[in-house]
Amino acid sequence: MSRAGWLCFAAGVLLAAGCSSFSDRKVELAVSAPAPAVPTMPVVAGAISRSALPIEPPSNAELWQLSRDSEAVSAGQKAFTLSSCRTCHGPTLTGGAAPNLVDQRWLHGGTPSEVFQTIVRGVPSRGMPTWGPALDPTVIKQIVAFIFSHHREGEPIEKQESFTPFTPVY
Repeated sequence: MSRAGWLCFAAGVLLAAGCSSFSDRKVELAVSAPAPAVPTMPVVAGAISRSALPIEPPSNAELWQLSRDSEAVSAGQKAFTLSSCRTCHGPTLTGGAAPNLVDQRWLHGGTPSEVFQTIVRGVPSRGMPTWGPALDPTVIKQIVAFIFSHHREGEPIEKQESFTPFTPVY
């Protein structure tokens, strides 16, 4: 085979390898050692039942402790900023297309483990993607640590019945 033939063959192999679906790979932004692999599933809005995801939430105590760990918070901020979290919740977590994450009003539970589960399962009916199949559980824990670094343990949690998206002014 000629050199040009080999180059075409190699390019084809690289293209084929790069075209595998996103759900076949995990996004690992974690600074610390990654958690054990979790089986991946295709992400289809509304198609994954809450009981289908194998990820159990860490305890509130563990997540509160992580929210006081500067390395975990920094890694969570990086993951939040590099993902579409920032696009909807705003770069300062104060909301926009999605709710504010620094106030005490919560739509889907305001404890760290409930927020972890909301990220894992998503809320497809409200536009929140199901991140469990795409993000490593360590990354989700770090994102929760970043969010709760803006809160105090034991602060009051207000149930928010609805949310009206708005265009933030930065």
